[in-house]
Amino acid sequence: MGVDRGASLEAWAAKFPCAEVLGLNVRAGTPGFAAQPGRYRVGWADQISPGTLVAATEGLAFDLIVDDGGHSMRQQQGTLQALWRRLRPCGLFVVEDLHTSHFPGSWWDDARPTTLDLLSGAAQASAHVDMGKVLAEAASIRLYTSDTDGGITGIIRKHC
Repeated sequence: MGVDRGASLEAWAAKFPCAEVLGLNVRAGTPGFAAQPGRYRVGWADQISPGTLVAATEGLAFDLIVDDGGHSMRQQQGTLQALWRRLRPCGLFVVEDLHTSHFPGSWWDDARPTTLDLLSGAAQASAHVDMGKVLAEAASIRLYTSDTDGGITGIIRKHC
C-alpha cells in the first residue's frame, strides 16, 4: 500500500529480484508512473473500503505485505484485516507510521482502539472482533521506533 511515485516499488524490486511485487495505490493511474512488466505491477485500492483491497488481491498470496499508505486508524486496521488472509504462513506484515496513534483529535484519530494499542496489547483483542483474528494468528509482533523522527513501525509475523 502506498505507491505514490513508485520509489519504494523500485527499491523492493531491486532488493528481491526474483519476487513479484504488487503496489496498491489509492489513486488509479498515478501520474508519471507506470508498472514495469516482469518487475512489478500497480493496482488500485482504497484503504477505507476494504472490499477494494480484497478485490485487488483476489487469488494472490504474499510472503511480505508492507502498508506504507494511509495513516488513519481506519486505514491501517482495514488494510490489516483485509489483507491478512492473503499473507502466507510465516509471512510478515509491516505497518508503517503507527506513531499517528499518538495524535488524539487529529484526522488520523478515526477509530478506537488505536492500531498501536491493538498491536502493543494495550487493548483487548476481543473488543475488536476482526483484529482479534489477526492477533490470534500472529506468531510475533514487534514494534520499532525510529531514533531520527520518532516514527513507529510494527512487524507482525504469521504463524507457520
